[in-house]
Amino acid sequence: MRSEANGTSSSFKNMQGKAAIIAVVALLAIAAAVFFLMKPPAPAAAPEQAAITQQAAPAETSQETSADTGTETAASIDPAVIVQHNEETAAAEVEAEHAATEERLAEETETPANVVETAEAPAVTEDAAEVESLLNAPKALTVNILRATEDRVIGNEDAPITIIEYASLTCPHCAKFHNNLLAQVKRDLVETGRARLIFRDFPIDGTALKAAMMARCAPNDKYFDLIEVLFRNQDKWTKSDNPTKALAQYGNLAGMDDDFIAACMTNKELEDALVKRQLDARKLYRINSTPTFVFNTRKLENVRQLVGPETAQEFNDTVNRLLAAGN
Repeated sequence: MRSEANGTSSSFKNMQGKAAIIAVVALLAIAAAVFFLMKPPAPAAAPEQAAITQQAAPAETSQETSADTGTETAASIDPAVIVQHNEETAAAEVEAEHAATEERLAEETETPANVVETAEAPAVTEDAAEVESLLNAPKALTVNILRATEDRVIGNEDAPITIIEYASLTCPHCAKFHNNLLAQVKRDLVETGRARLIFRDFPIDGTALKAAMMARCAPNDKYFDLIEVLFRNQDKWTKSDNPTKALAQYGNLAGMDDDFIAACMTNKELEDALVKRQLDARKLYRINSTPTFVFNTRKLENVRQLVGPETAQEFNDTVNRLLAAGN
């Protein structure tokens, strides 16, 4: 009986020991769970920290990632390249912003299409403005082209000999004839009824053309007076700083105002008519210099020419030969 009691007591003690161990293990588990539940969570890394951490990762890890994903990671790029890229990006952003600002300012200050800018226009001198005024023909004024292109004639219509003078108002030799010889020729031939004189323009430059156009607009009874004044003062107006302005002043003496002179000098129809007459003279009489005088246009087989005559006697001799030949 004692042996059975001893065995029962021993079994009971073993059970008590196991229970104690189980209890201790359970307490430790509970304590561990409480500890882990009470531990605060680690704060999330800031974006910049994460980037730095990623850049600081070992090259081997980066290479493995590259191999797995097929893309290049920041860690495998040279830091100097990253700095340069950032600087270039910043510069590009600044430049883009600057360009956008300039474009906005340009749109704000852009001149409308119907507004004429005058701030940068060059200064117009008084003489230049006057010349421009003279060359801008008022629309209200018209030029009688038929009257302006009529032959200007001195002498009797029935005179047996006709002398055609082709001259340029800027030609010095033409001026010499008008200033020194014309008076004698008129006394010897025109006033005696043996010849009549027709003046035709053969301008040798643009200034001569403008002068001829202005003179053609003068009243018929003032035409030769104006021609003589222009030849007598040729050196003055041709060598002036403003020949157009000087011509207009002589035109005023013939009774034309500045507006009408401007209308004459800019009349395209009149200009074309004078140029055509010049071309016709080249073809018909082979005129190529001034002054050239063509005699006896009534019978072309007896035509004679004098080019740049020096004396009035040359005119007399030519007329006498034609009269003797029966003109």
